[in-house]
This record gives sequence, structure tokens and C-alpha cells, in this order.
Amino acid sequence: MNGAYKTTFIVAPLALLEQWKLEIEHKTYGQLRVYIFHGPNKNITKKQLKKYDVVLTTYGTLVQQFPPPEKKEKTRKPNDFIDESAEDDDHEFTSNKVKHGPLALVYWYRVVLDEAAQIRNKRTRAAKACFELDALNRWVLSGTLIAPHQRNFGAGVEGGGNAFGGGGGAALQVGTIKQEA
Repeated sequence: MNGAYKTTFIVAPLALLEQWKLEIEHKTYGQLRVYIFHGPNKNITKKQLKKYDVVLTTYGTLVQQFPPPEKKEKTRKPNDFIDESAEDDDHEFTSNKVKHGPLALVYWYRVVLDEAAQIRNKRTRAAKACFELDALNRWVLSGTLIAPHQRNFGAGVEGGGNAFGGGGGAALQVGTIKQEA
């Protein structure tokens, strides 16, 4: 990673984007450049994004940065009541990176997922988009209690493969705080 780029990427619900921006600007006395990547403010390149200290977006906007997964053709035999191909609906974002939006192409210094309970189901497109982000450091914030029996969320956070925290950064464990190096 080029040391000149230290952009933090924050994914949060729409209702919190302005609050994040105001808090960052207030707490840093306007020292950090903040960009909200949402609505009409999406006409920006990867190179331009790297000029900001903090980039904010929503889970929905992030999903739009990745092309829809290619669905497998479902086959069914005549008079067959069970569609065997429907069992594995775990599609990956396998399309060419050229089709990806700028948010998906940046190597972020830090990715912060606010209200991360929105990705507790690792099979959603929002969760998969978060898992695909390239970052040195990854933070997961949630005000929602995460019960130990919610394995889908833990599987997405604790690492391995395309999991959030796997590949490039240290894996996070539910209930612990990992300081950056």
C-alpha cells in the first residue's frame, strides 16, 4: 500500500451519513476531507476518491458498485417436485473488475461498517459486497447485540476466504476490539 493514501471508507445507513460527516468535521476541526458517495455524488473516479481522508456511503450504494452475481441455470426434470439446483444459492461476485464501480476498486486504509448487523446474513448482496472490499484495516460497529448462536454474522466477520477480515487485514472476532498496528 502506498503510504500517501490513508483513506477511510465508512459504510452506514442513509440516516447516519450526514451525522458521520458532521462529527468527523467537528471533532477534527475541519482537518479531514470528507466525501459522501451517494445519490448524485457518485460521478467520481477511483483516483479522485483517494484524495479524500474519509469516504461515506450506504450499504445499498455499495451493492451497486458490484455487478449482480451470475446466476446458475436452474434445471428441472419433468415431473420433478424438488429443484436440486436451488439448494446452493451462494453466488459470488465473479464478474470482471472493469464492471465494478470506483468504491469496489480502491484499496482502502480502513473500512468501517456501521450498524453491521445489516450484514449478519453472509448470503446477502450487501454482506458479499462488504467481504469483497480490499482494506488494510477493518472495523465492525454495531449497537445491536450479537448472540453467539448467530453463526452467519460470525462467519462473515471472523475471517477465511472472502470473509470480512480475511485477506489483507487481521480478522475481527465478535466481542473484541482489535487495535491497529
